[in-house]
Amino acid sequence: MAITGFQAGAARCLLGNIPVEEVVGFLEISKQNYYKFERENAGIGTKTKETLRLFFENRGAQFHGKSGVVVPEEKIRILRESDGFRLFMDDVYNTVKITGGEICVANVDERHWIKWMGQNLYDAHAARMSKLANFNFKILIRETDNFFIASEIGDYRGVPEKDFSDQSFYVYGNKMAVIKFAPDDVEITIHDDKSIADGMRYFFNLIWPNAKVLS
Repeated sequence: MAITGFQAGAARCLLGNIPVEEVVGFLEISKQNYYKFERENAGIGTKTKETLRLFFENRGAQFHGKSGVVVPEEKIRILRESDGFRLFMDDVYNTVKITGGEICVANVDERHWIKWMGQNLYDAHAARMSKLANFNFKILIRETDNFFIASEIGDYRGVPEKDFSDQSFYVYGNKMAVIKFAPDDVEITIHDDKSIADGMRYFFNLIWPNAKVLS
């Protein structure tokens, strides 16, 4: 669903005055056309408006009707598509940088990471994570998989195919994310809840000692 120029301007403000350069760079349009949209509700097409809505929603905005927009402080956040996936990995880095601790990731096929981030952005993410010395990273994949992209910062173990699921989960800090991959979409639901994160870590660490060590 498309949004109005008023909603776009309000969302940009509520989300911390996102620079116009960031917005137009994402949309691949000119500043002139974007400013015309915010001020006059003109200058960009419906498809671009829908893309812009996704841009703001992935950052936490919620739109209502043709004039409403809020940025609630909720414990559940849903991100989608490549932009959302990149925001998720930014959140992982920023959270771990502050909290440290144990990162537990399960049901992972890391080809998805390359698909939705791109090799260059993933490499940049791995490089910044490698500079942190305050975390322990455990990753469960298929025991037959040999595609490792985080071996410099994490430890891998494998589970049998019958125990593997295409729905990944990622526990970091006091957060737990559930990641649903589809051929043309990805959806990340982040629960900012210590009890959920601690519970998932507990079950993960029940499995970990019996999983196959991979090299």
